[in-house]
Amino acid sequence: MGPIGMQELVLIVIVLIVLTVPVVIAIALAGFLSSRRKSRQPPQLPQAPKGNPERLAELDDLRSRNLITESEYQESRKRIIDEI
Repeated sequence: MGPIGMQELVLIVIVLIVLTVPVVIAIALAGFLSSRRKSRQPPQLPQAPKGNPERLAELDDLRSRNLITESEYQESRKRIIDEI
């Protein structure tokens, strides 16, 4: 094989472009579609603060499922009642 001529060099460049362009388009399209899916989700509204009855009920639930200790329950319950 001798040195690469101008025709071969042009052919190599064309083949590289033909192979690269679809890949670049696919990556750009995937990014665009991904960002559109994220923007379709409705904005999350901030939740209204829970009232004291709801807070006490949640606290009772946590205690009944043994997720907090009795002392944590009593301390939190006192704090909620003191806010009333």
